[in-house]
Amino acid sequence: MRTAGIFAGVIVACQPVATRPPVQPRPVAVAAEPVAAPVAEPEESVVEEPVAAEPEEPGLPWPADVPPLAGMKIIKDARISANVGDSTDVGTFVAGRGELRATAAAWISSAQGRGFRVLAERFDEHVHVASLIGADGKRAYLLVQRDGEDVSGVFNYGRDRQVALTGKCETVPQRERIIEVDRSAITHGGGFRREVVEQHLPTRLGYDFDNDGELDALVPTRDPIQCPGDVRWTVYLARGGCAHAVGVVGPGDLVTWTENKGTGPRALEFEADTTVLGDGGVVRTTVKTRFEFRKGRYVRISSTPTKGVCHHCAWEACRVIR
Repeated sequence: MRTAGIFAGVIVACQPVATRPPVQPRPVAVAAEPVAAPVAEPEESVVEEPVAAEPEEPGLPWPADVPPLAGMKIIKDARISANVGDSTDVGTFVAGRGELRATAAAWISSAQGRGFRVLAERFDEHVHVASLIGADGKRAYLLVQRDGEDVSGVFNYGRDRQVALTGKCETVPQRERIIEVDRSAITHGGGFRREVVEQHLPTRLGYDFDNDGELDALVPTRDPIQCPGDVRWTVYLARGGCAHAVGVVGPGDLVTWTENKGTGPRALEFEADTTVLGDGGVVRTTVKTRFEFRKGRYVRISSTPTKGVCHHCAWEACRVIR
């Protein structure tokens, strides 16, 4: 039950003062002067000139040794990055509009019309790859990736002969590691920002590590991890419809693969970053690791850590989902 508040005050008695009612002024008749109505000026008609669309950059001539693909144009270069990484080879890059599966199927069919035979196909929701061999025994590959309604791809030939591999011939595993990353940082203006994201690290299709024209793969291992920079990868070199596991590399991301000397898979270099909040700022540790192919397997040649303080870099806390 709500109780009304009671306020005490002091009442002062005053003698009444006689007052006369105020005199109200009488209205005065004023002759209204005619006011001329405003004359509307005619509106000027504004004609907008059409903006000419920028001409689309023409595609380059289609190479005679590359199977044609309707609706696509040749471009100078492209970032082939869907679960692949940036291609370091000088292939034939294409771009256009279309659906991933239909575009890949059309290009494969065009290659078959040129006498190529499909050695292997691998795909996920972002990328579709195929390894091919021509009637003359020359190997080639094609890769198509999607980006919304756009697709891009690359066609390239192998240039080195294959090295002999030992061990089990198996199907490339399709595996994905998912890590929830909580990032926090002090901004340059002295504020605070935070974000929580999921990082997906699936099997990466489309590397030609041994430059033989068949597409290889990196598969994330099941090793215990804390953050994305801890992920290590098994290298699978393709041989026809199967592949051989030839060593574990990492941790971190593949940042470069350099040309080999003569025949054989290329050297691989990985980089892994970890950040923690410490005295004086965020302490970032970067580890660069190099692997070379020796006696049928990738082996670690060097591992170089560097450490420094970054005042406005984000520090991370991670939770492994799978």
